[in-house]
Amino acid sequence: MNEEMKNMKEAFEEFSTLCDNVTKSCNEFRAMDINKKPTRTNYDEMWGVSGYYNDNDGNDIRDRD
Repeated sequence: MNEEMKNMKEAFEEFSTLCDNVTKSCNEFRAMDINKKPTRTNYDEMWGVSGYYNDNDGNDIRDRD
């Protein structure tokens, strides 16, 4: 095999690997459920307490950063 064909083969293999990676990423993206609502953290259970800690808008005040 001459040098030019060897370089072409290496370039194709690299391109093929990149395509496989992109295809995998696209399939993972398409499989995501974008309508799924995030689960809320149950702080009462986590901290072993009970009661509600909500602000005037009904948001848990412990869920702030």
